[in-house]
Amino acid sequence: MGRDGRSAGRDAHRDGRDGRDGRDGRDRDRRREEDEKEREKEREEREHARAKEKEQRAVQNVVSCFNRMKGINLSNFESLKSDFERIMASELPYTGAKESELRGEATRVLADAEETIAKAKKAHEEEMKRKEEEERVRLEQEAKAKRQQAANLNVLKALQKLQDATPQNWAQMSAEFQEVIRTELPETGDQREQLQAEADRVFGYAEQYVKQMEQKQKEEQERERIRQEELKVKEQQIRQTVAEVEKLLVKAEEEAQKARSVTEQLYQLVNSANSANSAPRESLAASFPARAEEALRTGKTASRLGQVAQKACEACWKFLDEHRMQIFEHENLRHEVAQFVQRSEQRMQHAQMAASQAVKLASETKERICNSAAPSIWDKKNGEIFRRYDQDEDGMLSRSEVTNFSKLEYGFAIPKANLERIFTHFAPFAGSAASGLEPTRFQQLRTAVGIARFEARAKAAKSTEDEETKKQKDQVEAEYQNNLKQRQNAIASEVEAIWNGIASWKDLDTKIADVESTSASFVKAASSDVGQEELQRFEAAFDGALSAARTAISVCLFQLRQLRHQATELSMHEKTKTENASKEDSKMKQEEAPSTEEKKEQKEKGENPENEKKGEESKDEKEKDEKEKEKKEEKEKEKLANPLTKLKEKLTKLARRLSKLEARLVLSEKRASEGRKVTAKILAHKVEEVRLEVAMKLRQGIEQLGGKAIDLFQMIGKGEDMASVEEAHAFLKENNCDLEMEKLAKVFSACKSSPSQDGANKVTREEFARIIRVVYEVVKEVGITESLAIGPAMRTLQVGEVLEVQAGPRAEPSSEGLQRIHARAQLDGALGWVTLSSSEGPYLVRSGSKASPS
Repeated sequence: MGRDGRSAGRDAHRDGRDGRDGRDGRDRDRRREEDEKEREKEREEREHARAKEKEQRAVQNVVSCFNRMKGINLSNFESLKSDFERIMASELPYTGAKESELRGEATRVLADAEETIAKAKKAHEEEMKRKEEEERVRLEQEAKAKRQQAANLNVLKALQKLQDATPQNWAQMSAEFQEVIRTELPETGDQREQLQAEADRVFGYAEQYVKQMEQKQKEEQERERIRQEELKVKEQQIRQTVAEVEKLLVKAEEEAQKARSVTEQLYQLVNSANSANSAPRESLAASFPARAEEALRTGKTASRLGQVAQKACEACWKFLDEHRMQIFEHENLRHEVAQFVQRSEQRMQHAQMAASQAVKLASETKERICNSAAPSIWDKKNGEIFRRYDQDEDGMLSRSEVTNFSKLEYGFAIPKANLERIFTHFAPFAGSAASGLEPTRFQQLRTAVGIARFEARAKAAKSTEDEETKKQKDQVEAEYQNNLKQRQNAIASEVEAIWNGIASWKDLDTKIADVESTSASFVKAASSDVGQEELQRFEAAFDGALSAARTAISVCLFQLRQLRHQATELSMHEKTKTENASKEDSKMKQEEAPSTEEKKEQKEKGENPENEKKGEESKDEKEKDEKEKEKKEEKEKEKLANPLTKLKEKLTKLARRLSKLEARLVLSEKRASEGRKVTAKILAHKVEEVRLEVAMKLRQGIEQLGGKAIDLFQMIGKGEDMASVEEAHAFLKENNCDLEMEKLAKVFSACKSSPSQDGANKVTREEFARIIRVVYEVVKEVGITESLAIGPAMRTLQVGEVLEVQAGPRAEPSSEGLQRIHARAQLDGALGWVTLSSSEGPYLVRSGSKASPS
């Protein structure tokens, strides 16, 4: 039941839905028709608008093509013409009502373009012809310039080659030079007259030099001939001298042989005499050895012959020494003469030794014989004299006999004291009446009498001279003391004036303070960024103050040294006076004290003064000690009160003060040395900048002539050994590289090793090489190539390497035109072209001070 109701409801709902669907379908059809009509209308409008737009775009393309044809030229004619034809074919039919107008305009535009192109072609052809003509002229001029440069260089080389001309190669070099002048000089262009004049001058100089050399060679040959003749004469003289030496040597050897033979005989005689001398000596004749007379005669002969041989050897030595330099002058005979002299010296030494032995043996023999006989002879002689004065013939000499002996033998009356002393010492019984001197004491008696006579004469001379000497001594001492006192007063017044402050010593402190202040200002200015002129002004102020202070110190030091020297002399005089006084005191004490002989005599007599005066000596010693203490105290007081000591103390204080001032001056100068270093560096840098400028100008001038830097000295010096500032300035002016004369003079003066004798500002070849030397330092790795054009590198230059410029800078033959230099690497001597810089930055930096001289 329920199921049927639900199905009926579904059917009713389906029927209602079908009715609604029918109405909706009709509405949809109607709306679709309206939409189609609207879309058709829109389509027609779009087609019309599209046609209108296409027509406008075609007109615009055609007009734009016309405008582009106005900028037509030879380079874009073909492309613009093809574009024009294409646009006219594709766009012109769609221009609508403007087609006929635009077509006529297109015909006119094309005709104008063709006419313009025809004119442009004609102008282009004319321009090409003109450029070809200019290129031909330029190439001819370049070829001519290269030929002129080559000709200039060949002429310069020929001129330089003439420097090596000698008489041996002059004919060949002259012919080669004339050939170069004939073929190359006409091609030198503007430099022909200058090179012709230079060639005439150099050739004339070389020709004159060769003639002088030929003349010198002739003179040398003549001198050699004369020298050979002189050598022959010298050789003859030397051989004569050698023969004379040989003659003297033979004579000396003969004399030495004679002396040697006599010496051998003497030796045998002496030995036989010594062996036979055993008999007692009873007389004077028996005192001599056996065969003594013969030995003495032989010894005398040996001595004479030895002396003759010695004189002969000395004559030979003297002659050889006098002519030694002469015989060694000849070089060819020097070895032969040396051997002869060596042999001769050996022979002379042997001969001289034999002669010396003969003289020595003769002297020894004579001395030995005389010594053996001397005691007996002397005893005999003394015995005769003793017996002559022994009047009582008791075998002893009494006091009267000794007095008589002294008077007759010595012409001297012996004093009694000396006589008693002699008998006290030498007589056996001095106190008895029978005492006397025995013969064994006779020699001692003679000595004692001689001593007594000497003492008596000395006392007599001293007594006569003592009074006059004392007067003169007192007078000299008074004058001497007065002079010393005046000198001491003068020194003391001068020292007192210095101590109180005279003008020179007062100003010295001020001048030292000025030096310190100017030194501080100079150092401060050097440490800050001030200009060169300001630094030089500070340095000049410091030098002026330093010079004034040094002069003042020298004056004060000289004055102080004079005063100290004078004070030292005074003190030395005082010291000498004191020492002399002490010596005289000690001498007087020694004279007053009893002698040892007197003490001995007193002791023999039984007297003992030491025991008798023992108590008195102890008292005297105490008094002496007290007196010495008092003297020491007085000396110390005098030393403190002595004005000379005070004077020395003041001089010492002044010396210390002056030393402190000198130390302050030295310290100020040491501090200012840093400022001097900075000033010197700045000046050196300025001079180096000017030198580099001069070097570049000179290099530019020679490179314009097609030469190299090595030819500069030859060109400027004109073949001379020196080049002047004026010649360098004239060379630069001739080559349009003018430079101030002051800069050239400054650089020439800075690079000179020593001033010229004539005062001219000239430099030698080596000094000129230092002037034109240009050095670069590698700051970035770059290759070195063989040619100017950039190509494969021989090697890569490392950072820090140093290059010496040979030529350039020159532009590299490419579109970039990089500047390059021809340089030599100091590391390995590699020679090639190096780029200075590029868009990436610099490769080389000019640095003349960092390179070591090659």
